[in-house]
Amino acid sequence: MPAVCGRDVTMARHSNPAKIEPVVTSKCTSGRPLLIDSAPQTEFNATHSKQTTEKFLTGARTHIRIFNFSRFTTQNPAQLIHRRRHQTNPKRLNDHTSHRISNRNWPANRSCRKQTIKPLLTETRITHLGSRNRVSTRLWSKSRSSRKQTSKPSLPRGHNRTQSRAPQGHDFTFARSYGALLETPALLWEESAARYNGRPNHYKIISWRESAMTSTATSHTSLERGEFQNEAFIDFNKPENRKSMEDALRRVKEMFGREYPLVIDGKKITTTDKIKSINPSHPEEIIGIFQKASVDMAKQAVEAADRAFEKWRKVPVAERVACLYRAADILRKRRYEMDAWLVYEVGKTWPEADADTAELIDFCEYYGREMMRLGTPQKLTPMRGENNYLKYIPLGVGVIIPPWNFAAAIMGGMTVAAVVAGNTAIVKPSSDSPTVAALFIDILFEAGVPREVVSFFTGPGGTAGEALVNHPKTRFIAFTGSKEAGLRISEQASKTQQGQKWIKRTVLEMGGKDAIVVDEEADVDAAVEGVALSAFGFQGQKCSACSRAIVAEKIYDEFLGKLVERVKKMKVGPSEDPANYMGPVINKAAMTSILGYIHQGQKEGRLMTGGKQAAGDGYFVEPTVIADVDRKARIFQEEIFGPVLAVTKAKDFDEALSMANDSEFGLTGAVYSQNPKKIERAEDEFHVGNLYMNRKCTGALVGAHPFGGFNMSGTDSKSGGQDYLLLFLQAKTVSEKVGATK
Repeated sequence: MPAVCGRDVTMARHSNPAKIEPVVTSKCTSGRPLLIDSAPQTEFNATHSKQTTEKFLTGARTHIRIFNFSRFTTQNPAQLIHRRRHQTNPKRLNDHTSHRISNRNWPANRSCRKQTIKPLLTETRITHLGSRNRVSTRLWSKSRSSRKQTSKPSLPRGHNRTQSRAPQGHDFTFARSYGALLETPALLWEESAARYNGRPNHYKIISWRESAMTSTATSHTSLERGEFQNEAFIDFNKPENRKSMEDALRRVKEMFGREYPLVIDGKKITTTDKIKSINPSHPEEIIGIFQKASVDMAKQAVEAADRAFEKWRKVPVAERVACLYRAADILRKRRYEMDAWLVYEVGKTWPEADADTAELIDFCEYYGREMMRLGTPQKLTPMRGENNYLKYIPLGVGVIIPPWNFAAAIMGGMTVAAVVAGNTAIVKPSSDSPTVAALFIDILFEAGVPREVVSFFTGPGGTAGEALVNHPKTRFIAFTGSKEAGLRISEQASKTQQGQKWIKRTVLEMGGKDAIVVDEEADVDAAVEGVALSAFGFQGQKCSACSRAIVAEKIYDEFLGKLVERVKKMKVGPSEDPANYMGPVINKAAMTSILGYIHQGQKEGRLMTGGKQAAGDGYFVEPTVIADVDRKARIFQEEIFGPVLAVTKAKDFDEALSMANDSEFGLTGAVYSQNPKKIERAEDEFHVGNLYMNRKCTGALVGAHPFGGFNMSGTDSKSGGQDYLLLFLQAKTVSEKVGATK
């Protein structure tokens, strides 16, 4: 059997119990990891006393993990026996109960003198007795003639039958594991010991663990999902897909105006003061009504999340990952519904809304796989005489502050990253997009995440939001939004509060002033299309959107003419109409700010197209192109977050790169050129977190384009990448001297 770290090893039933083949399951343990290191050809002899044990299921979950701190060989197979003296009340056993047996002192071990070691098969059956689920583990001898139950089932001493009722609806799977016992929702009333023939192995059986918090999901979820692949986008040109979307829009519209409570400590709470979410395409339509939480409620939320953390962090990694996978499956079933909410609440067109939902599914799938990787002990440099490993443990209470522009993907991505790592999360969505957040948090609950683990918190950022950030028990803050708000959070988090025991961690994704460089050797038509889509997709309300086009002097006029012609074809209107390429900006304040920048831009450059509010009762702004803009102009330097593009002329590639880097931000950028040397140079000199060559600068995909920027664009968190979950974890190194523990 190959070496296994951090995963349960179960023994498959076999006609010859002397040659039982180990099966590596996908269920991971929590806390201290399972370390079993064995030679490839190792065979295990499984033995057990002739006894039937009745195990009555309860709501608690016990994990038994076995640590092997030396190498098995084919000459030293592991054997397991039953130790009757440890059939006791598990409440008397704590997390650190440990027993060590070696071959050297085996004959002298009184508890094992009278045990008979005889190869047996184990069969596990689950029966239902009224409202009680009972698991009977029957042990059968090798001989067919003796295949009968060897003793009458009985409860272990000290067990109270009144406490043996299990929650209904659980998918109870129980398996006997030689090498480890699979996690089950039952209290296990036995402990096994291990020995092998040969030198003492110091084979440690450790840790009975009762965890009161388990997943609330009822269905089994396979953890074998295969290699990660991005979710495909819906093709709305197909009649059946178009009809499904139209039906979803009608159904969702019937749910407008509902009230959504806060969720704190698993309880629903309402307040006197309310917050209304409106449809930016039709401001008279109220999407949902939400609570305006107070500072005291913020404190309650953090305290409750801190209590829940002590239980959630002990839930096995595999169970947390399964919750993410179930959430992804639910999102797939309700995809059109989620798309429809995004269309109405934040003004996304059909393709933009579906891309948002697909990215959220990707985050659930990708972070689940990443946590399975990080949830196992990490290899360290071997040291003679020591057993060393590194493991990742969660941080604590996290405050999640997402933006409205990716109301599903960023909100959900930050939340599931925190939760799957073992943290608890308080999600405070933008007041412009709380309905989408409420919908997804309900999906998490449906997927099995306990209601105490994720809090849904709506309220003003200047009061209740700051109270969340400043609380001494807040361990980290994950934020995506404006530069000003991000810097404010960074400043607040850096101040130590009374009773605070740690340096708060901040994961900050802020603004951008993204540039696309169009070289004289570029494919002009491809560059025009890339710039147009990057600048005006979702009304330019992406931190990755192109707001500066820096074009080589030789092709400037050609590029500008084709760009203006392309932009004039873009239709603006209500986002629920699939004929519109652009919908509304998010609210009236945003529209006023954008129109103000356009007015300023007309003083700083030449208006080519757009420049005013578009027709309709919503917050519509025409796609606007302003040419001949100086590199020091306000519309060249400041983030506008709307459909406004500044076009600037560069005399050569050197000046183009210099202009591109002339910004306090450093999020995304792109270069169009067919010259490989210029591409190589841009890779080295263009200082942004996400750089694209001969393609648009928006549309990062999870796994393929880890996302995060430099400078004032944030902490370069690289969401959707292999480094991201580490921001929600802390590393712990464990070293033990071999043979020192008795």
